[in-house]
Amino acid sequence: MSILGTALNALDKPNVNAAINWALVPLSIPAFYFGAQLGGTQGVAIAAALLLGIGATVWFWIAMCRAGRWNIVVLLRPVLLPTATVVVTVAAVLAIPLPVYLETFLKPLFVVVAYGVAVSVFSAGRIPQMLIATVKRSLNKASS
Repeated sequence: MSILGTALNALDKPNVNAAINWALVPLSIPAFYFGAQLGGTQGVAIAAALLLGIGATVWFWIAMCRAGRWNIVVLLRPVLLPTATVVVTVAAVLAIPLPVYLETFLKPLFVVVAYGVAVSVFSAGRIPQMLIATVKRSLNKASS
């Protein structure tokens, strides 16, 4: 949120940044209270993650796009593809029954491989090409 707040300040919209931050305070207090009542420390952590993590980020994104007159889909696409991919991959890994002695090794390996394949497929091969180009540039700089 601090990057989005800084971007709002750079667009000469510090009032929007301040308004969002001040609006989060009265929303946070009841969320933390209900989180504490329902789940103790874990409930507060969940309330903080939902309200300050997801809720505030979406709110800042919308404000940022409106202030900058940007298309929100252009900003969301690079965020939603990896996020959706990892959620589906982790859900699939958790659903696969494996012997306990293999879980520690195979489940993380499956997540990494499945995530890499899915992101490669969904990005139409652009992400692996970018990764290879970055590695080549890094190796060229290291050898010079």
